[in-house]
Amino acid sequence: MTLATVASGAAMTLVHSFAAKPLGPEEYATVGTLLRVLLFLAIPGAGLQVLFAQQAAATGREALGTVAKTARATLLMITAGWLAVALATWFGHGWIQQTLKLHDAAILWPTLGAAWASLALPLFSGLVQGREHFGTLGAVALANGFGRLFAIVGLVVVAHGKATAAMWAAFAGLAAAAAVAAWGSRDVWRTAGSAAAIGPALQRLGPFVLSAGCLLVLSQSDVIFLTAVLPAASAEHFRLGTHYLPASTIGFAMTQFTVPLAVVMFPKIARSFARAESSDALQLALLGTAVVGGAAALAATLLPRLPLQILYFRSPDNWAAAPLVPWCAWAMLSFALANVIVGDRMARADFRFLPWAVALTAGFLGTLAWLAPRLTSWEAATAYRTVIGTIGGFNLALLAAVHFSTRRPKPAPAGQGLR
Repeated sequence: MTLATVASGAAMTLVHSFAAKPLGPEEYATVGTLLRVLLFLAIPGAGLQVLFAQQAAATGREALGTVAKTARATLLMITAGWLAVALATWFGHGWIQQTLKLHDAAILWPTLGAAWASLALPLFSGLVQGREHFGTLGAVALANGFGRLFAIVGLVVVAHGKATAAMWAAFAGLAAAAAVAAWGSRDVWRTAGSAAAIGPALQRLGPFVLSAGCLLVLSQSDVIFLTAVLPAASAEHFRLGTHYLPASTIGFAMTQFTVPLAVVMFPKIARSFARAESSDALQLALLGTAVVGGAAALAATLLPRLPLQILYFRSPDNWAAAPLVPWCAWAMLSFALANVIVGDRMARADFRFLPWAVALTAGFLGTLAWLAPRLTSWEAATAYRTVIGTIGGFNLALLAAVHFSTRRPKPAPAGQGLR
């Protein structure tokens, strides 16, 4: 799983290497912003993955039948919700284009296609993860990374497409990954639905979505926020596409080395919790994340220019983001650690931390709102460091809040899993 994720991350890295120069700073910044928008459109999907990973870890045939029935109903709801978003986009595309500073509204349509795949993929992947088919889960990561890479080379490098073509490439990678995950979870889809009601399972989705949504907001809001609040007239001063986005991309890439540990940990903890068995998966995942992530952040601090030279070997202008690389690396390490411990709590269906997570997320958004009118009067480097430092600080606060809010063991409720 780790090897597949690293290989997929390498392919994603090459996407930026091949795309940055032909797209140019403005188009590249647009693509970076829309990729973050995709993450937010897929917030419900993040909750779906952890929910279905937990429930698919159930071993009984009857429990698996209820999972299958719930999954079918959820896929229908995903599609219905996506259609509503597509309709809203059709009527509000002018406002969206102005807010995100898009040159061509046509770019919204491949983004919408990628949004559906982003919503469906976690559902399929959660079923695969819960059944502990990690080879298939690795193939899903490879399909996403290399599918997007091949599409970028064909549509942007060879065919000289711009931002819209790059978003079609993102759709191609996500669609390929969703197809692989759907095939890998076919044993669940083929299971006859049980007579058990699916209402209780769907009602449990809320805490999972809210928890995953808090993590996403606290880690991936920066590019969208900066794109929305920085006026177009200051583009030359702030140079978002060359002086910020490359460093942010390095920080995000760093998490790809640690996320697999949490992915493997989750179903093992969920299964051991359902069986009232002990597990050392959390300790191993935390230790691995701290060691791997800490080493990567330290390397980024000592050699901040090197990852940019590797990633953007065709675009030396992006090397100017080097002073921000250590900031992004340490901020993402705090997120990676928080992600592991939140994943452990969700695997145990223990949401005592959730009020703290919601409060911190609200505080984070309030802080960004307070910063928004002030950023344009600051030096670009100061503004960027302040945003990154805010992200890192709130993720550390989340890590501490989750730890202290769940220090006392929670007794396992009767009847774990879907029954």
